[in-house]
Amino acid sequence: MAVRSAGTSGVVYRGIPDKTWREVPLPTSFEVRNLLSKVGGGLDIGLRGGSELWRARLGSSVFTGYQNGTIYCTGGLEPDLQFIYLRIDEKVRGRKGPGPASR
Repeated sequence: MAVRSAGTSGVVYRGIPDKTWREVPLPTSFEVRNLLSKVGGGLDIGLRGGSELWRARLGSSVFTGYQNGTIYCTGGLEPDLQFIYLRIDEKVRGRKGPGPASR
């Protein structure tokens, strides 16, 4: 886990860093969206850019799926976020085979 500091206040908290998955086939991207929905993620109806396919929020973390096959998560403090990252890794690798680690 990353350690982040809240400026000069001296407050330190632990969080899960952001993560990006690339070259994700679109059907797999929607499987990831469905996984997030099953674990309590809320799906956003309004998208912010023309290249977004979907957006899901899980606590303070935001996951976004893009038309170019990228999935990005902002990171956050949710206790199960690291486990969710692993589940997404499994889905993505299951379609492409093992590859270089993404961020």
